[in-house]
Amino acid sequence: PQLEKQLAAAQEVENHDFKLVQDRVTDEEIAEVVSRWTGIPVNKMLEGERDKLLRMEEVLHNRVVGQEEAIKVVSDAVRRSRAGLSDPNRPAGSFLFLG
Repeated sequence: PQLEKQLAAAQEVENHDFKLVQDRVTDEEIAEVVSRWTGIPVNKMLEGERDKLLRMEEVLHNRVVGQEEAIKVVSDAVRRSRAGLSDPNRPAGSFLFLG
């Protein structure tokens, strides 16, 4: 009887979703580990690529002054590249920044 109880308890623990090694990891878990390694906050890593591409010009305007056309051209080139609309065998763009 005691051995049967121990066996039943062990089987219940096994059937319960208690695992030391998981079959799958989430993007949040990956971001947490990379965040610990790099010191970059998790929320920055989890920000979607789409959101970054949509806000790219706004972010560049905060850092670059008086270069409206350059910001537009660079942003468009990066968006085309990330959207897969450009030739994968060519660079995303060649930019020369002066000033």
